[in-house]
Amino acid sequence: MSNRVAVRSFAYHYSVLLLVLVILGFGSRALFLPECWPPVRVTLVLHIIVMAAWFLLVVGQALPINKRSISMHKFIGQFGQIVA
Repeated sequence: MSNRVAVRSFAYHYSVLLLVLVILGFGSRALFLPECWPPVRVTLVLHIIVMAAWFLLVVGQALPINKRSISMHKFIGQFGQIVA
């Protein structure tokens, strides 16, 4: 495996690992410590949606690069401007 392929593969696997850690970290807290939840307001729900979209975008950006699809990577990047 060449160095460039290893870098692309690392970026994708690292982004998936980050997504899994976020889901496990926040999800486990929500499941096992529901009494620690703040009151659920619209702003909290919006924050959860935007944060999830951001981490999914990170994975979505790394996957096309891993598969050498630069045009898809650029397309997802334009969508990322909306999320940002």
